[in-house]
Amino acid sequence: MADSNEKRTVKLPQIHPVSNQNFELERFQQLKTDTDSYEQWRANIHRQLEEDLQRQVQALLAESEKQELLNKQRQQQLR
Repeated sequence: MADSNEKRTVKLPQIHPVSNQNFELERFQQLKTDTDSYEQWRANIHRQLEEDLQRQVQALLAESEKQELLNKQRQQQLR
């Protein structure tokens, strides 16, 4: 067995100080990424809402045309 008075040393990784400039740059890049992600999300939501609205308008127009045709047919039958 090794000498009991012998102490083990553990070598820890060195942590280098981060310069404030690097930290600010990383923070800005993360903020820009977050902003880009938000803008992308917002644009996608806007596009989806617009597409849904267009589908609803098309459905209403189709239903209106159908009702008009039915009304014309009824009027012709009554004559």
